[in-house]
Amino acid sequence: MATAGLDHGMLWTDLEGRELNGRWKLNRLVRPEGRTAWFEAMGPEGKPAMLSITETLNDEDDLLERLWAAGQIRHPNLVAIREAAVAHIDGMPLVIAVMEPT
Repeated sequence: MATAGLDHGMLWTDLEGRELNGRWKLNRLVRPEGRTAWFEAMGPEGKPAMLSITETLNDEDDLLERLWAAGQIRHPNLVAIREAAVAHIDGMPLVIAVMEPT
């Protein structure tokens, strides 16, 4: 089982139903992988999205820079990144990539 570093006993599934930055409601965990997990989510206007959430290891700026660069790429075979931001759950910084639902 993949754990989120937010709390040594917390699992990624523990984040289902939580809200991030007052904007995104995390629904079903789609896939956990190390320090990153993907969730089906609902945006502020009820718009569905896929959120990639990465635990930061003091590398928020680097992660955001890479996501913003990737967000500039447009191709019909790639999932578009709509937004990248830092969010906090229980004081732990996370980097969020908001993508079109898949």
